[in-house]
Amino acid sequence: MKFQILIPTYNRAEILHRNLSYLLLQIKDYNLQSDVGVIVSDNASTDDTFAILNSLTPLFSIESIDYKIYRNEENIGLEANAVQALSLATSEYVIWVGD
Repeated sequence: MKFQILIPTYNRAEILHRNLSYLLLQIKDYNLQSDVGVIVSDNASTDDTFAILNSLTPLFSIESIDYKIYRNEENIGLEANAVQALSLATSEYVIWVGD
């Protein structure tokens, strides 16, 4: 995998769903499945964010896209959540994407 897309998130369920669905299509359309991974770090959202992240797992899996989701037990703040997402990355390069 050449790079990973890092998405720290908090209470942005609908927008996050739209963005991840778009990313999935772009990765598939450009045949980047082996080059791109996605890491989402949920900062203890209180809306449907984590349920939506889980619901997308099979779609990424079907396309053989490395898709990892993490959920903090408590909100650790934006900066710490972003640093956590970076610490979870294993690729040589990363791209930050807002939720």
